[in-house]
Amino acid sequence: MAGFSVSLIATKIEGEPCVWRADTAHGYAHEHQAWNGRIIDLHEKAGDLTRVYEKCLRKAVENCEKFLAYYERASREGKIK
Repeated sequence: MAGFSVSLIATKIEGEPCVWRADTAHGYAHEHQAWNGRIIDLHEKAGDLTRVYEKCLRKAVENCEKFLAYYERASREGKIK
């Protein structure tokens, strides 16, 4: 695998924002948390992108409602740029 992108898009919110994303843009695997602006390095080892991708996909599925709630709260509090 050369790279990946996993995104959670809030289709029921106007503008359909990306709430959470993990990808290999910029040359390394990392996670974006839209509710707080954090970018987290996923520290993949060479050749482990498939494993990192599968872990990110599981994280997206298992946490989608929680991530959406974080985003909605931050939006209500005016913390989303």
